[in-house]
Amino acid sequence: MINIKKVRLIYKIRTFFYIYLWVVKLLSYLNAEKGAIAHDVLIERLHKYPKLFIKEIKTEVI
Repeated sequence: MINIKKVRLIYKIRTFFYIYLWVVKLLSYLNAEKGAIAHDVLIERLHKYPKLFIKEIKTEVI
């Protein structure tokens, strides 16, 4: 079982991730170079910590 505090922390991090995506998109419109750097950092973090950003799909066996 997953600890409730851990689940809350993951959802807070996921919220930060979506805000971060919005900032990356905004930077890419304002300045292509800064947007590209921010995008590279984001991809690197996704590869490093995939469980923090990608929602797990839970299935039940009937």
